[in-house]
Amino acid sequence: MNRAAPTPLRRWTALTLLVIVPPVLVLLALGNAASTADIRSQTELADAQLERFRQRLAGETRTTPPQSGAGLVIEGSSRSLAEAELQRRLVALGEASSFRIVESASSALTAETAAAFLEARATLDGDNGGLLKLLHAIETGLPLMTLARLDVRRLDGENEEAGADPRLRIELVVRAPWKATVS
Repeated sequence: MNRAAPTPLRRWTALTLLVIVPPVLVLLALGNAASTADIRSQTELADAQLERFRQRLAGETRTTPPQSGAGLVIEGSSRSLAEAELQRRLVALGEASSFRIVESASSALTAETAAAFLEARATLDGDNGGLLKLLHAIETGLPLMTLARLDVRRLDGENEEAGADPRLRIELVVRAPWKATVS
């Protein structure tokens, strides 16, 4: 037996479906449209920043041929001379990337890795563009060098413009293979 709903209940159901539900659906649609617009504006900002990075990369990528005699490993008649050569190369890469060298020193290694590798640490001041050039030069140049550690922090500046490239303090440790040469 199929019984119809009482008249007052039907009225409330019709009132709910026709008067209350459509405005709620419109409000939900407006909320979704606002969130879509917010996502679109964030995407446009990210695209603009990506384009600036691409322009910076296109303007600064230079391939430098390896120095004459540059091999895959750092060579030296003693470990200390090889460490000094690694520090010299690291400082030269930093200066070529427009960094101000704050400090440079050799790092101690464990007995197992000390026979085959050298480590040098450096503290540098520069900007994002210089950091990009420095990392590219370390990772792609000769002799083979890899980053063992990289710490980057922003230096507090008094006269920084909004959106300006911030000054950075970079502390890095570079590892390179070495071999002793017989002289």
